[in-house]
Amino acid sequence: MRSFAWLAGLGLGLVGLAAPAVPAGADPAAGGSRTHAGSVVAVDAAAGRVVIEEMSPGTQIHRVDAQVSADTRVIEIRREPAEVVVTRTPQARDVALTYRWVERPLGLGAIRPGDFAVVELAEAPSGESPAAATRIAVTARSR
Repeated sequence: MRSFAWLAGLGLGLVGLAAPAVPAGADPAAGGSRTHAGSVVAVDAAAGRVVIEEMSPGTQIHRVDAQVSADTRVIEIRREPAEVVVTRTPQARDVALTYRWVERPLGLGAIRPGDFAVVELAEAPSGESPAAATRIAVTARSR
């Protein structure tokens, strides 16, 4: 349970860092973007489609369908150990780990249902569905 809370906090924290949201009152026809974050429920690499379920304010769950093109940046963001510091004294031994955030490219076929992803969509002037994804960042992998 403790690790799930950490992953949820990580995902929510990265949502704010992933991309700025469209300011209130912005004209969608002006070509802005919007960001969605949630669990991946379907991936069709052949058709270039990703579907995520996100929880909106008011705890309503809705699905977001995204079209992935060759220009879409698909990455995985994960934490890796950067340095191990060992302090030895006659009484105890302390081990401290420091971590760094690492981005690595990820193929669309490597995204699995259950992964947590942040999807940035280009705002389509006509409101077409599915919207074109400009970036997908996978922040927590399902097992």
